[in-house]
Amino acid sequence: RFDRVVYLSPCQTPEIRELVLKAQTRHLNLNKNIDLKLISNLLKTNVTGADIGAVVNIATTKARNRLLYLLQKEAKKAAVATLLAAFPPNEYESDNSASGDSASGDSYSADRNGSGSDSDEDDDDDDDDDDDEEDRKMWDTAAYIQSLPDERMLFEIEQNDFLYEISKLRPSVSEKEL
Repeated sequence: RFDRVVYLSPCQTPEIRELVLKAQTRHLNLNKNIDLKLISNLLKTNVTGADIGAVVNIATTKARNRLLYLLQKEAKKAAVATLLAAFPPNEYESDNSASGDSASGDSYSADRNGSGSDSDEDDDDDDDDDDDEEDRKMWDTAAYIQSLPDERMLFEIEQNDFLYEISKLRPSVSEKEL
């Protein structure tokens, strides 16, 4: 049960909003070009410290997701490079593939189940195969990321991360409530 209601006023001046932003971001890796003063001026006068905290959290998430996307791309490139190193192209296959001939002399191509048929009987199995492939890719990416040194996991929050969230922010206290 709540015995008291505590009212904290919104951060009505840019200076107060900037102080709250500094406090909320003091342990984060901010891009050196971030202008907290500009960000504080863009925030509405009815934002609370919790609203500012929400903007900081979402901006942090955007920056972290950007890093993860880049690392996923790196993981895919690393996986391809590993496969190419393990299974270099056969000179005979590359010579024949240029002329359109395969090693067996025909152009038969099997589907991914190896049946060579166009039947849709095993569509449910295909979905399971897709799920298995996605799981494998996820675990390969996770293993790649896990193998990286800690400093590669650092991400930088950029000004645009904040600006986008500020444009969508709906303060928890309305102008009417003030």
